[in-house]
Amino acid sequence: RRRERYLRWKDTPKNIIMDPHGFCFIPAQWIVSWELFVEGWTSIPPVIPIDADQWRHRHGAIRPSISFSPSSPHTFDLVIISNRTWSYLASQYTVLGSKITE
Repeated sequence: RRRERYLRWKDTPKNIIMDPHGFCFIPAQWIVSWELFVEGWTSIPPVIPIDADQWRHRHGAIRPSISFSPSSPHTFDLVIISNRTWSYLASQYTVLGSKITE
């Protein structure tokens, strides 16, 4: 949990945008459940998959009606995270679909 907390708190909007490895987007609903675990409010990590496919049309394009925020996951569909954090999450949790980078 300590490594996950470090990754999440390092992902400030400024650090994400300036990261030479780039950034991507993740479903806000998932990140909220992960943050509850990381901060110790729940004792079980998220069991739902990181589902990027829910934000895509059948042909793979991103739905244009998505709302996103760099730091407010409670009111938006997607939040921005660093590729470094994505790589860690993808190695530790179930992911459906490819990461959203556009």
